[in-house]
Amino acid sequence: MTRPGPRPRPAEDRFWPKVNQDGPIPLHDPSLGPCWLWEAATVEDGYGEFYYDGRPRAAHRASYMMFVGEIPEGAEIDHYCHDESVCDLGDSCLHRRCVNPAHLKAVTPKENTLRSGSPSALHAKVKECPQGHPYDEANTYWRPATSRPGRDCRKCRAAVNSRTAERRKAERRRKAA
Repeated sequence: MTRPGPRPRPAEDRFWPKVNQDGPIPLHDPSLGPCWLWEAATVEDGYGEFYYDGRPRAAHRASYMMFVGEIPEGAEIDHYCHDESVCDLGDSCLHRRCVNPAHLKAVTPKENTLRSGSPSALHAKVKECPQGHPYDEANTYWRPATSRPGRDCRKCRAAVNSRTAERRKAERRRKAA
């Protein structure tokens, strides 16, 4: 039995009144055109929220699904309009409200993180260790995930290991004497 009352309006009819298509144009890539800013409900982290396909969703994800297609399994939607040079990278980031499908790309979680301003992304962008040795394939040691995951400079690691071995030798000689 169907419930009496008005039929729900199609998603696109509900979507457009909540969008301002005259948002800022990304300075790092003006060819993207203006951001379409979500002007309705947002959640704590600054992303828009929209009821789509039977449940509440992030507005940018709903926009992608309506105008581009299904989001691939395991993918995240990244805002290519995001520009760290003009954004505070926090919950008030204006780009989190952008729903322009031309600004949205389905990417791997790793790519989305690396394009962000998160501590992991900032660390990954560092190309040299504090002593100036390059983080390249030959000089980078990747710590296993079972310990403290991350990367180390092989040259610096070798120097620390050498100093530790010398210290232990000296301690054994001192104890033996």
